[in-house]
Amino acid sequence: MTAPGVVVADTRLFDHAPEIDSLRAIAMIAVLAMHAKLLPFGWVGVWMFFAISG
Repeated sequence: MTAPGVVVADTRLFDHAPEIDSLRAIAMIAVLAMHAKLLPFGWVGVWMFFAISG
């Protein structure tokens, strides 16, 4: 509870952007496909996921 007249700052730096979730899903699928030996370059999905997520 805050005292009257005290402004509480929002501690979140960024809001969730749902339109980026599909890119995260593609990155995760690439990693899973690499572990299933379907893609030889699935490690790019890890870089992509980290770049998207920040």
